[in-house]
Amino acid sequence: MNKTIGMGLGLAAATVLALIAGLFAASPVGAQDDFISLDSATVNITGEADIDLVTSGIGQPGLGAWDIGIAYDPDIVEPESCTSNAGSQCNINFASDQVQIVGASGDGHVGTTTLATIVFGCVSEGSTSVSLVVSDFADATEGSPQPLSYGVVNGQITCVEPEGVPTNPRPRPSDDDDDDADVDDDTGAPTNGGVSGLPKTGSGAAGGGGTATWFMIVLASVGLASMTGFGAMRLSARRSSEETQGD
Repeated sequence: MNKTIGMGLGLAAATVLALIAGLFAASPVGAQDDFISLDSATVNITGEADIDLVTSGIGQPGLGAWDIGIAYDPDIVEPESCTSNAGSQCNINFASDQVQIVGASGDGHVGTTTLATIVFGCVSEGSTSVSLVVSDFADATEGSPQPLSYGVVNGQITCVEPEGVPTNPRPRPSDDDDDDADVDDDTGAPTNGGVSGLPKTGSGAAGGGGTATWFMIVLASVGLASMTGFGAMRLSARRSSEETQGD
């Protein structure tokens, strides 16, 4: 009886071990190691972002065929050029919001490979993801390529304004704010009554002082004219007297 129970337990244990072995055998090799990834970048809004499309962790027989899209926000960036590598072909005009990269390799790409480099230019300030859209990703098995399991690493592009440039620059002061004499911009001649440096009149203490100064100048001018006229009259009378005495 005990021998029968022991044989049953042994058979059950062997069955469980066989199932576990079968599960490991059915698991895809390299599923945790194969990756397709995109770079991330932060650039000046007047600059460019170089984004590499990279595959890594690929085992034998290597990557043999791929058809990969890169989606982006066209309101933030736009593709300007694409450099193909490792047998790839680029199409930056595939769609208004997607670049497409396809390619094949008979020898297979093992390990890490840069499939293409896409240059994006900024359209406006902001941030956009650059996301992978994978249609085909297969190994280089001769005569019968097999799909590869993979993980994806998406990227991001951020466009920023240049540092040190104010968004709303301060306006230059107008001529009315200048305390110097007004002059013509073309000739340099004074425009305040034709005389440079004349005092300005106005309200308040400064304005009152200017008015008083002008009043004193007028009085002095009148006095000087009166004195000149009086002197001329005396000189004329003196000459008449001398002529009379001579006769």
